[in-house]
Amino acid sequence: NASIPARREGQPEESTPAEPKERPEATSTAKPTTLDSSACEMQGTSYLPMDMLGQVGVALPSAASCAARCAATSGCVHYTHFASAVGSMGTCHLADFAAVPLTGQLGAVAGPAVCTPDKKIDAPPRNALSSTPCFKTGSTLSPLDMLGSVPVFATDAAACQARCRATDHCTQFAFDSAAGGLCHFQND
Repeated sequence: NASIPARREGQPEESTPAEPKERPEATSTAKPTTLDSSACEMQGTSYLPMDMLGQVGVALPSAASCAARCAATSGCVHYTHFASAVGSMGTCHLADFAAVPLTGQLGAVAGPAVCTPDKKIDAPPRNALSSTPCFKTGSTLSPLDMLGSVPVFATDAAACQARCRATDHCTQFAFDSAAGGLCHFQND
């Protein structure tokens, strides 16, 4: 038996500690709004470089199935689906953050890994290089590479530009197709 100490006059009455009430954990049932992948599709657009590291094009029947593959693949930011001229299977390509859109691609449909209202397409993007007025063909950088940078391989000038955008302190790039696709980065 436990004894309860007597209360002295003038002291507040002590209450016995109540069992702590369990509070239901706050949970949110709100999920980020996602749209059908077709709301974010860009007809006639592909992403370059075409396939991110570790991925190759695979046969899939639709842009929606390609979008689902991209959403389920770590590192995938964009997909491109090319319709087949023969048969029902097209080709699905997955691209990472460094990829840039290229318009005017017959049979291509591209989009983001997950379609959300902020990614909904109202108008197709312009080609990355044509939207850059300072792009010059036939020029070079001197020195070729900024301090701490080494040349990397890129499939084309648009991919080189995308890599520059993703590289800290890079403000200019030079793409050397004659050297097998070497991409050089420079800062001001």
